[in-house]
Amino acid sequence: MALKRITVGTTSGSSVYCIIKRESNGYLMNASTGSFYATAGGDAVAKPCLSLSEHTVIKGRYDVTEGRTVWPDSLYSVTAYRRAGASPVPANDTVIGIHNMYVKDDTEVLVEEDLAAVNWDKISSPVLVAQNLIGVTPVVRFNMIMDRTIDLNFDLHSDVTGDTFYFAMKNDRNNEYYDVRPIECTIDDATNGLLSLTIPETDTQNLDSSKYYGEFMRLTVSGKYQTLVLFDIDLFPAIVSSRDF
Repeated sequence: MALKRITVGTTSGSSVYCIIKRESNGYLMNASTGSFYATAGGDAVAKPCLSLSEHTVIKGRYDVTEGRTVWPDSLYSVTAYRRAGASPVPANDTVIGIHNMYVKDDTEVLVEEDLAAVNWDKISSPVLVAQNLIGVTPVVRFNMIMDRTIDLNFDLHSDVTGDTFYFAMKNDRNNEYYDVRPIECTIDDATNGLLSLTIPETDTQNLDSSKYYGEFMRLTVSGKYQTLVLFDIDLFPAIVSSRDF
């Protein structure tokens, strides 16, 4: 079983933990055993919070290695939190980082040569969970494959009844136009602020493979716009294989 390392940076002296989710089936990792369980049941629901330790020399760097079980080939999302109280409370604690890990042969894919060997049929599109921070515009980085349908999910932990939400992309923050037009989100649960959207493959198939900037926007009932989250997006070309013919 290979070691997978999770690293995040924040203020020195903080209490940091993370929740690891297998995106192909929504299972969460049990921090006590390292095994994954369905979110609708199983021990991981009560114990999904894995603690990170601060480096003794590099202050502000927190990490943890995980290798107790074999992780099947899939996309995994790691959401890191800074704990406010004596115990983890993901609904209230501050999200300090979100990272998507492509795992193949129980090892995170880190280089382009390995990326080309991933069986993309077995990996779901990236799913992003972002907590709304009052007075702060978080910047989140993730990868996107062009010419592939992308599904995004947002959890704002607040009542959004009556509001409308959009996601858009441009290749330059200063551009007045968007390369991916604003797409309206579907509100799955207005009371708890659960939103989702799908970026169709036709919106990305003609883009250049490079860096893009995403914007998650809120239009309030009173007609005011608010940018909730900004994204640094690395857009990679679609990988052509025999299954594409």
